[in-house]
Amino acid sequence: MTTLRIQLLGTPQVYVDGEVTALDRRKSLAILAYLAVTGRVLGRDSLAALFWPDSDQTRARMSLRRALSSLNQMIGHHHIQASQDAVELVASPALHVDVAEFHRLCADRDAAASLQQAIALYHGDFMAGFSLTDAPDFDIWQSQQSEQLHMLLLRALQRLAQLQQAAGDHAGMADTARRWVE
Repeated sequence: MTTLRIQLLGTPQVYVDGEVTALDRRKSLAILAYLAVTGRVLGRDSLAALFWPDSDQTRARMSLRRALSSLNQMIGHHHIQASQDAVELVASPALHVDVAEFHRLCADRDAAASLQQAIALYHGDFMAGFSLTDAPDFDIWQSQQSEQLHMLLLRALQRLAQLQQAAGDHAGMADTARRWVE
């Protein structure tokens, strides 16, 4: 089974078995990101409408089918499960999504090491430099995700500074506070 690592904090990157994989379509990357972050089964019709809002349902579903086929060729057929009506990114030990890891690490608010790892994962805003001009609802979702993740980063930095202060790590606290105000 191939490993799939999806990096969405900062410039989006997809790694298959440790190698950067360039997806041949921007919408393929957007679909992969959407599936990875939502983490649930999504209806084909809703995905088609989200990514091809100006197309009729038949054309939009055909475009989605092509994008999913392209994705499967690039990342391996076992990562995406699709039926006639639904699509999902299959959770497995071979799948690593930095956003999910960031959330998991930030949830451990009393462990400085976890917060430091979370902060280190944050390479920049969510999907920095990426947009789909012909899918405005996706762009809105992307912007909302970016804001939420940035707020989570700020809370992690604040909490880490508190933990460092309580532990007497004034140098670490100063570094964390500096990053917080940047």
